[in-house]
Amino acid sequence: MVPETLAPKLKGPSGQIFPSICRLSPDLSKLAFWVPEGEQRGLYVGEAEWADQLGEAAERIWTCETGDLTELAWSGDGQYLALRLIDDGRAQIGVLRLIDRSYTQIAGATFAWAGKGATLLAADPASSRVLLKDLELAVEHRVAQITDEGDPNLPPVISVSPDQRRFALVTRRASEDATHVDLAYHDGRQWQVAPVTQLAGTVARILPFWTADSQACGLYVIDPEQHHTAMIAIPDQEGSGDVLYTSDTVDAVIRPAVHPDGRLIAFVRAHPTQANPTLSENRLVLLDPMEHAIAPITADGQIVGNLRWLDGQTLLVEGGPAVWTVKLRATEEPSAANAPEELPPTAVPFVRTTVLDTDASLAFSCEIPADWRRTPLPPVEVDLADPRTMRPLCLFGPEYASVYFTVAARPAIDGMEAEQALTFLAKAQGFDVRQVQPTSLRSGATGVGAEATQQTEGGVMRLRLVMIQDAGRLFSLAGMAPAPLWEPLRATLDQVIESFTLLDPKGASGPVSE
Repeated sequence: MVPETLAPKLKGPSGQIFPSICRLSPDLSKLAFWVPEGEQRGLYVGEAEWADQLGEAAERIWTCETGDLTELAWSGDGQYLALRLIDDGRAQIGVLRLIDRSYTQIAGATFAWAGKGATLLAADPASSRVLLKDLELAVEHRVAQITDEGDPNLPPVISVSPDQRRFALVTRRASEDATHVDLAYHDGRQWQVAPVTQLAGTVARILPFWTADSQACGLYVIDPEQHHTAMIAIPDQEGSGDVLYTSDTVDAVIRPAVHPDGRLIAFVRAHPTQANPTLSENRLVLLDPMEHAIAPITADGQIVGNLRWLDGQTLLVEGGPAVWTVKLRATEEPSAANAPEELPPTAVPFVRTTVLDTDASLAFSCEIPADWRRTPLPPVEVDLADPRTMRPLCLFGPEYASVYFTVAARPAIDGMEAEQALTFLAKAQGFDVRQVQPTSLRSGATGVGAEATQQTEGGVMRLRLVMIQDAGRLFSLAGMAPAPLWEPLRATLDQVIESFTLLDPKGASGPVSE
């Protein structure tokens, strides 16, 4: 299992030296990193399990006197490292074979691994071609003829589908003042290149990205001149693509990563800062295209880099000074035979938490994830004579996102059953409620429940609402999360809600007090 943070450090004459690029091998066992300066300059490889000692324990396997290494990537089998080096304004593609440290230079301005083993695609504007090179057999094939006349500091873009059967290619043609996007595939006899679309101008950066099953491709378009960013799904047939995301921001030039289930997209956005909404910082966020909602999944802008999903709950971020794993906070209730110290590293135990009140009949307990915190409620007087109001009893949530569990109470509303009360109170709070149905909790309490949505300044929130009536009082339970985090966190919120237990239940028809 990869540690939460892998941050290799070397000791230099003036203190610690940090790498500028870190890349984890496909099997997650080794970390390659580039140190750009000083006597320690070079490319290093170390074992990920060394954790904090990785920097000093890693072995320098290659170096060069000049140039700036701007990209680094492992081959699918972990036997090679490909790199892009800019030296005196010119790009150089190199491949390092780890078993014997042999170095091969390949003509081109950009590259992408194209198979499980040692097969590399390289786009070379100087020779107007894309080459497919088999490093084991030392043979190469011309895949496509290209024209790329754009800024040499912004090379063509190659994006290979996860099944390695197709790749998207982005080139700029100054003579046409246009940027072209093509799809290349092998028809069993030869390579075919089919145009997808073209955009006016050569300044916008376009990064194609694929779903995990390789069935769909999208375009991530960052236009600094128009101060605009968009994601567009490439249509299966002719016609305009579906707009998945659009923003009047210049987002980071980092390829988005589609969640394994295809529903969510992780990317790095120019996100408003909490301290000053007029300023922005690069933030790792999740996009739910169906709900047109965005949710940040890190506390600040430090965790930024290349993105890939390791599984449905874990996002790998390969940055400059470090590699991080970002969890969507899966939780797991420990059993008697599985003490908290024996839980898997990805699991967060639930803790039975009691919430007391000056009115003893309102006291309850519930199971709260151990990494969630209780937020103190402001001392605000609530006018319960207004049937639209409820008295809040608690607010719990994690620090990493706008995810909440709340409980509120009020006297039963005359003439309203629980189902009517839920609909009435939810509407008063601006919730769009879906079908209300009977529900029951693990304590045996029964009531009604529904799912709902709410439009906020931060985007769409999704909720599960449950209304319980006990001794002439209504208890409203709500678990809510930004739409992009709803599916990953739904099971967690369900467990919190279903664990709700009144400490002194009277029953739906019982007296208010004894």
